[in-house]
Amino acid sequence: MFSERDYNRRQRRGGSWQYSAVTTLIIINIAVFVLSNINPSLVGLGCIDTNSPAQFWRLFTYQFFHASFGHIFWNMYGLWLFGHIIEPVLGRTRMYILYLFSGLIGGIFFLLANGPNSFCIGASGAEFGVMVATAVAFPYAEFMLIFPPIRMKLWVLALVYCGLEILYQIGGANGGVAHLAHLGGALGGFIYMRRLIRLASHNAGGFGRRRRQEPPKQEETRRAEPEYNSSEPFVFDQDELNRILDKMSRQGYSQLTSQEKYTLKRASEELKRRRNQE
Repeated sequence: MFSERDYNRRQRRGGSWQYSAVTTLIIINIAVFVLSNINPSLVGLGCIDTNSPAQFWRLFTYQFFHASFGHIFWNMYGLWLFGHIIEPVLGRTRMYILYLFSGLIGGIFFLLANGPNSFCIGASGAEFGVMVATAVAFPYAEFMLIFPPIRMKLWVLALVYCGLEILYQIGGANGGVAHLAHLGGALGGFIYMRRLIRLASHNAGGFGRRRRQEPPKQEETRRAEPEYNSSEPFVFDQDELNRILDKMSRQGYSQLTSQEKYTLKRASEELKRRRNQE
């Protein structure tokens, strides 16, 4: 989201270096791919196996195994493409949970839909969950497709991908692809993101038992966001922007103040404007 703030690099926190969750997940997937090519028997231990449904840990381990270079490349590309947008909003821990939960639901869908002697590996279900979660958070973000080269809103892109998976599943187009695992992962991402939104609204007083309404204190009155022209340059302090991004990564977007959200929004528009001028 911010080209000058790469969340896929290491970040210094509390005197130690930490990778972003997206980078860590990609590293783990690549490491497992290399090891499984050295010792192919590892795939049989980590894949989802409908002959061993009681081995529940496979619902998590299968998410890190891949059948080929193309398989892992496109899954990791999708994870990076959407993950580096949503992770600053979720934070590292929730990003891990989103990945694993989406893959878990995708794996359960696969188990329920397939009979004996069926196997499944890959991060596609988790990646679909990350894509849908990002679409829920940023529905109007635009992406340029590689083919065809058209610009598309993220909510439309997610809907198209999920719609294609449904058509493939109904039409019986298998080709070694677990379409229901993709759809299950997409559903997992949607459920997880909607739950986070509901929890945020509840904590803000939007849900749950009606509370006694009290007039806000003067200093707590929310200031209206000033009007501005997004095409005009916005001068921001990089150190202040870094502080806001660090806070958002640790605590989540909902914990930012109105002024911090405004600064983040304007800085994002300014960086996008600079990229378009390059």
